[in-house]
Amino acid sequence: MLLRLVLPICLAVATGSASAQTIPKLPGGASSMLGGGLPNLSSVGIPNAAGVLKYCVQNKLLSATGADNVLGGLMKTPGIESKPEYSAGAAGNILTGQGGSPFSLDSIPAELKKLACDMMLKQGASLL
Repeated sequence: MLLRLVLPICLAVATGSASAQTIPKLPGGASSMLGGGLPNLSSVGIPNAAGVLKYCVQNKLLSATGADNVLGGLMKTPGIESKPEYSAGAAGNILTGQGGSPFSLDSIPAELKKLACDMMLKQGASLL
C-alpha cells in the first residue's frame, strides 16, 4: 500500500514535476504515518548535508560512487567534522533551520529514507 503511494511521488520527483526539495502531503492516513511528509531541504547547510550524506552512504541508501563527488566537495569545508550539525547529520538527523525539531531519517520507512537521501544529494550538489 505504501509503495503505491510513494511510487507516484518518486516518479514526479524524477521527472521534475514536483519540487526536488519538498514532497506533497500524501492522501489519507499515509500522510500522518509519515508525519506530514519529508522536510524542506532548501535551508540545510553544508555541515548537516555532508553528515546526512555520510549517513546515507553508510546505511547503503546511496551508493558511495554516486555520492562521492558531492560528499567529497562538501567535506572540503574546513573543520566540518567538528561541527554539531555534521554530527547530527551523520546520526541521520536533518536540520532544516526552521526552528523545528530535527527530522530523523530513522523515523520513516526505508523507501522514504532512500528518497530523502536522493533529495539530500541534490541539495548537497547545489551547495557546492
